Amino acid sequence: MKHTIRGSDVFVKEDLRAIIDSLDIAARHQPSGCWRDGWLAATNAVRTAIGIDVEQPEIITVHEITEYRHERIEQRRPAPPAAPDHRFAIRGEREEWPAVPDRYQAGPELALTDCGYYDFVPGSGEVRRMEAGWMWLGNDGGKTFFPVQQWVELSAPEARSLGFLVAENRRFVLVLRSLFDERRRQLTSNDRRLLR
Repeated sequence: MKHTIRGSDVFVKEDLRAIIDSLDIAARHQPSGCWRDGWLAATNAVRTAIGIDVEQPEIITVHEITEYRHERIEQRRPAPPAAPDHRFAIRGEREEWPAVPDRYQAGPELALTDCGYYDFVPGSGEVRRMEAGWMWLGNDGGKTFFPVQQWVELSAPEARSLGFLVAENRRFVLVLRSLFDERRRQLTSNDRRLLR
C-alpha cells in the first residue's frame, strides 16, 4: 500500500476488522486452553500484519486468598522385570515395492484418427520414438501409441509449409498419412486453391 489512503482501502480494512472481531468473539466462547489462546494469537497476528490496531480487552484483576492444601500419597510397586535386549538378525529377505497405480500399468491406447495432426505440448509429457511408431507418455500417466502405418512425422517448418498451424516452440508434429498425401498432392498439382 502507498502512503496515501484511498476510500477503498478504508472500506477493506473495516471489513477485515469486522471479520476478525467476529472470529475473536467466537474464540472467546471456547473453553480456556491452548486452542483458544492460539486462535486469539492468530487473529492478533493477522490484525498486526494488515495494519489494524490490536484492541486489547479490558482486564479486571481480582485478588482472592484461598486455602491451598497439598497431600502426597506414594505407592511403591516392584520394578518390572528388565526386557531382554533385542537382537536383529540379517536375513536374505527383501521388502516389497509399493504398488504401482493402475493407470501406469495399463497398456497404451491407440491414437484416434479424428484429428488430422498432433502437436505435443512441451512439459506435459514426452514422446518416445520407436521402430513401430511413437509413444506419448503424459505426465498424468496416460499413454498413446501412434503407429507408423497411420502417422508421419514432420518438422515444424515442413508442417507450416503444408498449411498446418504449429506453435513456435514445437520441433515436430505427427500428421495422418492420408492427410499428408492429400496436402502434398495439392501442392504438386497446378491447383492454386487454398490448402484445406
